[in-house]
Amino acid sequence: MFRLYNWNLRFSDGSYRYYGFIQYYNSRKNKVLTWELTDQSDSIPDPENQMLTHKQWWGSLYYLILPYKDKKQTQYILLGWDGNSNFTNKKIVEHLSFTSQGEPRFGKSVFLYDNKLLKRFIIEYSIRVSVALIYDPKADAIVWDHLAPDNSAKTGDPYYYGPDASYDGFKFNGKKWVYIPDIYVTNPNPPKNKAGKPVFEK
Repeated sequence: MFRLYNWNLRFSDGSYRYYGFIQYYNSRKNKVLTWELTDQSDSIPDPENQMLTHKQWWGSLYYLILPYKDKKQTQYILLGWDGNSNFTNKKIVEHLSFTSQGEPRFGKSVFLYDNKLLKRFIIEYSIRVSVALIYDPKADAIVWDHLAPDNSAKTGDPYYYGPDASYDGFKFNGKKWVYIPDIYVTNPNPPKNKAGKPVFEK
């Protein structure tokens, strides 16, 4: 059992810094452990392939925690947002687990994407558009807007990328979260709070 507290600050140059704490109940010690999350995003190379700790955390603002069972152990998928710059935003599919001592670990090679195992999955897109990244209970999958450039000459530049009215996803097969291109979903709306408003729109 754990609690996650998470917030961000925006700076004048358009960048963001993320902050957080995790409180974890260690049943073996009958003790609540508190871990501060330190955003080190700027100094993490190749983030989709890095195992990270609370001291070296890929900062983002989480809006959904999805528990799942792996070998009878409960682990977690975190969906997050990163206001990357004045030009692009990012959405993150993060993996969270805990050591036997109750220390959080971010990232695990469970995302099978284009025949590659990733420890987390990151999409980057134009700040001019909104991109959905949700868990769809009907499809039993993590679903996001497929991204494409609005001009083929701009291929590779995330500032020109946005939704193209199709969807991709990850579906758990009991061992891995497997990439499903062009997944069929019906009305993949973002999760809503008690007031009926989207939890996160950008």
